[in-house]
Amino acid sequence: MQDYPFISIVIPVKNFERTIEKSFEYLLNIEYPHERWEFVIADGGSTDKTVSIIKEWQNKYPFIKLVEIPNCPS
Repeated sequence: MQDYPFISIVIPVKNFERTIEKSFEYLLNIEYPHERWEFVIADGGSTDKTVSIIKEWQNKYPFIKLVEIPNCPS
């Protein structure tokens, strides 16, 4: 088996509820060992359901990390 490096995929989001689940579905279809990666979602103060959706996905996939940045201007 090939040796895979550990990778971090960083995704900045803000009010991303409409497409966050499709993004996760797309990323999970990539052929790469799930134990060798993490998704770091940097939320810039969403006011919609983005954070709650991410937390639901975290329950299923522990390699999804959430960093909340409140009051982020962009």
